[in-house]
Amino acid sequence: MATKRYSLIARVLHWLVAGLVAVQIALGFATDWTARPLSDALLDQHVRIGIALLVLIVLRLLWRLGNPPPPLPERLAAWQRRSAALVHRALYALLILMPVTGYVLWAWTGPRLDWWGAGRVPIVFRGSDDELWRSVAGYVHEYGAYAIAALILVHIAAALHHAFVARDLSIRERMGFGALDDDARPD
Repeated sequence: MATKRYSLIARVLHWLVAGLVAVQIALGFATDWTARPLSDALLDQHVRIGIALLVLIVLRLLWRLGNPPPPLPERLAAWQRRSAALVHRALYALLILMPVTGYVLWAWTGPRLDWWGAGRVPIVFRGSDDELWRSVAGYVHEYGAYAIAALILVHIAAALHHAFVARDLSIRERMGFGALDDDARPD
């Protein structure tokens, strides 16, 4: 019988990414709302965390490829299954796209950046003087942040619905909150 629960590694990666995405959204808006030199310092942290997020998201995707998620509960309606799949796919796509577009913006305009003492972040390319692609990356990055925030709200709303309205325990079953029979099972 297939397990109903995500592995411990999948759950840890989920919450690390969720927490860092919340920090990134806050840093992104704070960078826009503050004056220099504070905005520059916030932007540097935003870039550093973005690189860490890209690594975590790639690890999460690789883990997911080798360790498929547990099946959705049979009691869910077909539209709920399709919606869950669509939201998850869109989140993954945006979580890859955001660090990539952020890197493009930083590489075009940013100074050399030390990644928390682990070494300099390499600039793989330098953009040309044509600002078209920089503008495209900027718009995708900005509106992608709004799209991620909206999808996160949908994701949280669905989790809250399952926990408090439907009271179907699917969140506890899948994310491992509370005691269930397979707590002792190794990942």
